[in-house]
Amino acid sequence: GQRRKGRAGGGLCGGCFAWLRRGAERMARGPLAPSAHDDDDDAGFSDISECESYSEAFFEQPVGDRGAVFSVKHGLRGLVFGEDAAEGIPLWIADMDLPCSREICRSLQRRLEHPTFGYTYQPKQMWEAAQQWIAEEHGWQVSLESFVFCPSIVTAVAACIWAFTSPGDAILLMTPLYEPLQKVVEGNGRQLRRHELALRDGRYRWEPDRLRADLQGCKMLIFCNPHNPGGRAWSSDELQALAAHCAEAGVLVASDEIWADWCLFGRRHRPLAAEVAASGRPASV
Repeated sequence: GQRRKGRAGGGLCGGCFAWLRRGAERMARGPLAPSAHDDDDDAGFSDISECESYSEAFFEQPVGDRGAVFSVKHGLRGLVFGEDAAEGIPLWIADMDLPCSREICRSLQRRLEHPTFGYTYQPKQMWEAAQQWIAEEHGWQVSLESFVFCPSIVTAVAACIWAFTSPGDAILLMTPLYEPLQKVVEGNGRQLRRHELALRDGRYRWEPDRLRADLQGCKMLIFCNPHNPGGRAWSSDELQALAAHCAEAGVLVASDEIWADWCLFGRRHRPLAAEVAASGRPASV
């Protein structure tokens, strides 16, 4: 479980440490591993014990005054919640007060040694690293040609809305849901429809009969897998049933899976597209 600390956002559960260690192991042997000619002391580490940033002690370090670096979490709390909140403990945004790993910081410092910051592209090695991670962590084989760069999940969803729907079309979401995903629908001139998830036995669930009715007349379902804020890691049966309902209604699914790497307590993330492919049923995801 989560260990409580005296500073806001502090403490990591054991599952999070396991995830960080897996990430370091992938970095050590993957396409973006430091090359043999790198002269930094983090170059070429092959064992997790050599990666100094992936220990509990590292994450217990205080990070100092973040207000001095224009942190939204710290610097805007008074503006958002009023002057009385300006000195309060900020727990209002998904931003933990944890240090970035030294290996990442050193990579950034190496880049800063070159004084020009013009337009850049995403190198093949980056996509190969993402491809390897998704395959090893989530069992989903994605071709390099399938990757498209977007600066944020909301921007990616907006691009899907522009590409696959027209102004005035109805788009369904399952609520409660991360608010920016709701705003991006109406902000692009589409009708926002909601399927209210049922909370039973402490878990959010969608109800098949009501979902089928709510899908009628919609062009797209924006789905969240795992669900934010409900925390549901949807089962294979749920995902395949959802895909079947959407296929029956002729509804395209845009699946937000940004929390894929944070499935804890023995649960594994199941990519919706992979589940659809495994089922053999036709569906547009």
